[in-house]
Amino acid sequence: MELASGSRLKDRYEIIESLGRGGMGAVYLAHDDALDTQVAIKTNLNPGPHSERQFLREAQLLASLRHPNLPRVTDYFIEEDVQLLVMDFVPGDNLSQRLKLDGAQPVEDVLDWAQQIGSALSYLHSQNPPIIHRDIKPGNIKIMPDGIAVLVDFGIAKATEGQLTTTGARGYTPGFAPPEQHGQGKTGPYSDQYAFAGTLYALITDKAPPDSVERMLEQAELQPTRKINRKIPRHVDTALQRGLAIYPEERYASVDEFLGALLDKRYKAQPPTQPIPVNNNSGGGGFFRFLFSLFIFVILLGGLGAGGFYLWSTGTLDQLGILPPIEPSATVGTPSAFLTEEALIASFTETPTITLTPTTTETPQPTATPTPVPTPIGSGGGLIAFVSDRNGSIFQVYTMRPDGSEVTQLTFDETEKSSPQWSPDGTQILYVGDSGSDFGLDIWVMDADGSNPTNVTQNRGDDTDPAWSPDGERIAFASTRLGPRRLLFVMDADGSSPERITRTNTEEWGPSFSPDGAFMVYSSSARSRPPNLATRTGEGINPGPVDPGLRDREALDPDWAPEGNTVAFTHIEDDRSSIYLIEIDSGGDVTLILTGGPRDEHPSWAADGLWLTYTSTFSDNTEIWIIDSTGGQASNLTNHPATDKQPDWQP
Repeated sequence: MELASGSRLKDRYEIIESLGRGGMGAVYLAHDDALDTQVAIKTNLNPGPHSERQFLREAQLLASLRHPNLPRVTDYFIEEDVQLLVMDFVPGDNLSQRLKLDGAQPVEDVLDWAQQIGSALSYLHSQNPPIIHRDIKPGNIKIMPDGIAVLVDFGIAKATEGQLTTTGARGYTPGFAPPEQHGQGKTGPYSDQYAFAGTLYALITDKAPPDSVERMLEQAELQPTRKINRKIPRHVDTALQRGLAIYPEERYASVDEFLGALLDKRYKAQPPTQPIPVNNNSGGGGFFRFLFSLFIFVILLGGLGAGGFYLWSTGTLDQLGILPPIEPSATVGTPSAFLTEEALIASFTETPTITLTPTTTETPQPTATPTPVPTPIGSGGGLIAFVSDRNGSIFQVYTMRPDGSEVTQLTFDETEKSSPQWSPDGTQILYVGDSGSDFGLDIWVMDADGSNPTNVTQNRGDDTDPAWSPDGERIAFASTRLGPRRLLFVMDADGSSPERITRTNTEEWGPSFSPDGAFMVYSSSARSRPPNLATRTGEGINPGPVDPGLRDREALDPDWAPEGNTVAFTHIEDDRSSIYLIEIDSGGDVTLILTGGPRDEHPSWAADGLWLTYTSTFSDNTEIWIIDSTGGQASNLTNHPATDKQPDWQP
């Protein structure tokens, strides 16, 4: 049934023109004589054999929705076996058109639109049962002349610039669809979150995210937005990376939480619902992920697809994105909420029937059986040095791989060790150890394999907290050689020419250089106040506070990120310590609360700036953990009854 211009429906709607058409339906601009206004009429030309009752039920539900950032459904009816849905006509350009015309959009505008569309999604997800949009992308967001953002294309059919997909067609848009939307994986609010984050990613970078299945199979990698545009705030970048996590349980718990992290630098995000082990031998998580990846791979070979609105009812997927009421004990976002391990195993034990239709286009064939895809580790790729008392009561220096394997002890003498620090070229390690005399603690250096340990300070007082300069020619450290207060010094890498750089009546310690060596950040305390972060030039002049807002709270263990603007540090408040990220070049605004404690400390960046390692204590057991820079994928690396602490990542 094609509606010609001038034709009428229900003796009320006069068709003005076609706005879009596809194989399954069309959308028309029409005039509503009863309300004297323009409307959009969507048609579904290929209804299923039992779809009339479902259409009426779904249309009634959609007609009950009222939100300022959603078009209203004002009427619905069936005429000549064609299902028709009447909705508000939303004037204005869609954001796909704006991207084509202007390229990347201003961050301020994108965040404003995000707040509006996020509110609409939260409203849809809060319905009983929840409604899932399943096709969020720039082309499905229109900006009205008054600046109001409207999420369109929900309902029976969708039309964007002449291309239209109905619910029955299960359409989706590569780059914006999460892995669970490819094939028969169950979708949920976490699926909309992925597409929403992908849409915002595209708007501020003018680049669509890579296809999620290609990312899962390690054929493509999501590039951080700040590598495309350094002006994008870090908290925006970290929120988008977590919202675009491949596995649903690693995304935010809800769109509301995603919005909180996106819009508020100081927002404290909840940790992932289930931390994913990095070590493939540590449990079933890696096996589950392998099965999930292989499941998606098999589906793609079969040419299956998914998209549009769906109905999730008694374990089956139907045509509208509506979920049954969630029991209080259910947890949305865990693996079992979208695809169980048992279901995956069952899908392989049964004999599938897959018909591949030859085409004139040659289809690349896989050359090898897919292998398990481990959780990606920071591309710094080096070892992690740390101290542990696992071989007795003495803390010694160890190294391990970033997955927790190949733990190697480097020091063996009967003195306590602390604060290992890799050299910029990764060939040596500084550490603090007893001098074996009345001189107290000294700074030592050894080769990466533990050979050639050498005392480089040999001075009275305690020399602690060593930090290499990026060029490897200088070492900053704290010392009590001039009295009880810790003061900052800088010396040559061989221990010669030590120079005091603390000139004020403060105690200073824990230095970390900026990547270019021009500045250092450190902890500073004056007149018995809690330690705060401060910066000075790499030569030790012009000291100043980083963030006066943290003045009454403890800030320790700063580590400057490799990309030069962000500092990770330990924040202590009310006997609870967490890892915070702070922007030095923005006056010290906290951009992300990376961990929630109860006792997290001593962060250290990987060389790629995308991962950190840190010390975490739960139930009196101190372990080494890693976490990505968005606050996701936290994983215990050591998992040992001994105390493991003070990690430092090899460049």
